[in-house]
Amino acid sequence: MATTWLTHALNALPSTLAIHDGKPIPVDYSKPLSRQLSSLREAQPGLARYGLVHSVNGTSLFYAYAQKDLVPGHVRTAQLCRNPIMLAESMAAVTTRDWVKDLKFQKWSQGMCASVLQGRLNKVAVDWPASVKAPIAANDEAAISRLIGIWNRTLLEATDLMFCSGIHQLLAERGNKPEEAHPIFRFEDYTSDRSAFGALCNHVAGEALDSPALDAAFATPAANRHRSSVVTDPDEVYRDWTPAERDMFNTIAVVTGLAAYFESRGLYKITFVWSERPVSYTGSQAQSIQGVPFNVAAIMAK
Repeated sequence: MATTWLTHALNALPSTLAIHDGKPIPVDYSKPLSRQLSSLREAQPGLARYGLVHSVNGTSLFYAYAQKDLVPGHVRTAQLCRNPIMLAESMAAVTTRDWVKDLKFQKWSQGMCASVLQGRLNKVAVDWPASVKAPIAANDEAAISRLIGIWNRTLLEATDLMFCSGIHQLLAERGNKPEEAHPIFRFEDYTSDRSAFGALCNHVAGEALDSPALDAAFATPAANRHRSSVVTDPDEVYRDWTPAERDMFNTIAVVTGLAAYFESRGLYKITFVWSERPVSYTGSQAQSIQGVPFNVAAIMAK
């Protein structure tokens, strides 16, 4: 989500080291976050700030706070999000492209197909639309190769934002203002609006980018896109999906609570188009654990 571009911009600040996916300094992501940051400090001592971009998600940060590996207020964090339709389409393109050479996608599909045919989404009983069940029952490999991308990426987004809500709760319990300490920035804003991008950099670094640095960041606009795509309008992407793809996305977004979360936070409003009828499932949409406003049983596989 333009995180390489963000990393370069942050490194334009003096005495700052931001790395992306362990580059240029390798990071052992099996270690606690505090140790990862210490490793950066040891690799390049004497700088004022050290940070990880893209390599930290809501899940890992939640556990770092919950286990008191990191102390709120001692680090600066922000959550990045993107329209879930575009995320799902991006992953569907990847799974289709690499379906033959990357066997993990076929392994993932086995779990997805079993869940749909058994009428569930993880631990929640779901009456899946016929449009979704049909290609899976027919073992339609071409359809399944895209459906697994939509399934995986939409569930991943629900997971990340569920833990983001958990972070907000932990921050509040420890006397912080959650939306200020861990704000959410939309991809569509910070990749197009200088002030939004400047606010993001200022928040995570504690220092504003000057005008020349902002100009340099926006001088190559293609660099701030996730990947090149002919279609950039989520509504158009959604319209071009098959009924099975739309209903797969719709079902996960509704049952997990992801769509309601986005709308309640004023982030995205998704207008669903169903092939037949809205999904039905057992269990309450208000279901939550530790105050997290998501259907946790639908999101978590274990």
